[in-house]
Amino acid sequence: MRGYEFLDLLGQVDADLVEQALNAPRKKKTGRRTALRLVLAAAALTGLTAGAIAAYSAWRMPDRGETYQGENIQVHETRDYPMEQTDGESVEALTDQWFILQAKQVLDTVNKLDLDAEKLTVTRQTNQSWSRQEVQVSFTDDGGRQTEVTFDAETGYLIEATTFDREFTDGTPMAEDEALAIARQYYEQLPYARGYEYRSVEKYDDHAWSFSFDKAYTLNLWGQTQTVYSPYEEVRITIDPCTGSFQLSNCFYVPLLDDHEPGTEPVTEAQALQIAEDLDILAQPVENYEVTAALAVCLPRPGEMAEYRGTTDGAGESYRYSSVSRLGWSLRFDGQRDGFADSYWICIDLYTAQVLSIGTTG
Repeated sequence: MRGYEFLDLLGQVDADLVEQALNAPRKKKTGRRTALRLVLAAAALTGLTAGAIAAYSAWRMPDRGETYQGENIQVHETRDYPMEQTDGESVEALTDQWFILQAKQVLDTVNKLDLDAEKLTVTRQTNQSWSRQEVQVSFTDDGGRQTEVTFDAETGYLIEATTFDREFTDGTPMAEDEALAIARQYYEQLPYARGYEYRSVEKYDDHAWSFSFDKAYTLNLWGQTQTVYSPYEEVRITIDPCTGSFQLSNCFYVPLLDDHEPGTEPVTEAQALQIAEDLDILAQPVENYEVTAALAVCLPRPGEMAEYRGTTDGAGESYRYSSVSRLGWSLRFDGQRDGFADSYWICIDLYTAQVLSIGTTG
């Protein structure tokens, strides 16, 4: 189950409208695609039924978290198709042919449809980490190089598109603001959730810069208005800054669940720091660390907490990620011990005071 926010929007997403948008004849590429984006984005980011809302109770951190067996990606079915597949005015929604058509549109949007591919494959799989059914459309050329476009199998939402250039030519990266403008244009043209704000860039090398666009939340706390950004509702666009060529996009869409009762007092920074110190996991006195605290959107990691408490059934268990994110305090304790980094990252829920996650350099 995904989506505990936008409950007012949920009532506006009618099942008939979804069906009409998915199965509408393809008279105009842009018109149908725009309608489909709006409906699927709403469905993917809410995903609640009226019955689920009625049965909803306040969220609590699970004691242990769900585990899974086997590989993270479980492949259920693989089918090969001719490259000319998806001829016709319309195709049934969420079929292999529909996903092939959507993949071709994504590649056309980023100017990568000229694939010279020898093989087209549709793979249906389960991503166990996220409890998600996926469809991956792969285009393989005669050299074995693949271009892949992955969707949420239940909503059609675009998860990832990977289409790196076959060869990189020598060149000098453009100015960062120019590269950002190109990445922003790709983000705005691709069928991702709208309205995310640019947050950061990661420069892997001279041919791969990744720009992150996150959803912003405005909070009114202690008489002040503050903005936090969710790295779990994020789209990343990677381009070659020498040419502006699209290389990769991927997204996270874990909705924020803020279900505190009106009038509930949030945990203060001082209280959060005391909770973290009381965990008694720091290797040194707290005075030996540089401590930073920031309001943040955190991803609960019950498996991580189960390991910390020693309540796991065995070593090496694989845990699923949480289906919701939470408002919290992100605390960092950065220090040195015996010449090595000695750092901790701890997230405390802003309203329940529960420890959501613990990370260390060890």
